[in-house]
Amino acid sequence: MQPSSHLIAIPGLRAAVEAALDAGIRNTDAFDACCRPAWLRALPVHEVRQSNLLVPGKEDWDGLWQACKAEKSKLLAGGRGNWMVVEHRGPHGMVFCALMHDGHGRVRNESNGWLKEATFDAMASRMISLEIWEIRRVVETERKTAAALAKLAGTNLAVGMKLRAIEFNGYTWSSGIVTSVDPATGDIVLALTRRGSARRSEFAVSAADLSFAEPARTAA
Repeated sequence: MQPSSHLIAIPGLRAAVEAALDAGIRNTDAFDACCRPAWLRALPVHEVRQSNLLVPGKEDWDGLWQACKAEKSKLLAGGRGNWMVVEHRGPHGMVFCALMHDGHGRVRNESNGWLKEATFDAMASRMISLEIWEIRRVVETERKTAAALAKLAGTNLAVGMKLRAIEFNGYTWSSGIVTSVDPATGDIVLALTRRGSARRSEFAVSAADLSFAEPARTAA
């Protein structure tokens, strides 16, 4: 099971992400703010705090990670919002990280160098932001795949086709040959050349991102 599969199955969450994408919201913070009310309605986070875990200073980062893994079962026994703070005195002083159960069998670990003890609100907010980002990526990928497959169907792109004035990712190539087509994802591989150069460069690109001046011709 993919980490986000339980989230994408919740209609209200998918609908919130779809609506934000349809509204053309691209900024990460704005996207988060748009979707967050739906998350709080569908997946409220209730605080249940466990005692802080103090990891001895002699432990390295691997030792810290192993100590966190050992606490996983304690957190999984509770609901969404069951959490704890982990303290570790490293070479540069005390560093904190936090662990929180998402309510669906996954423990989130935030250890990005907090120099003071994390709060429940900060940890819950980070967990929700990551969940929103995960579902956004899933939906964006679904949409891009659908657009790529439609492009393939509309242009009949196939292995062996020679294309002219090819554009993608802000670059233009004078010509290219389609060397591979993935009918499941709409991804294609092109052997491209620039005007005046005999060198060919191979690139993989989604058909959704591709434009070219000449209609596609029957594969050789």
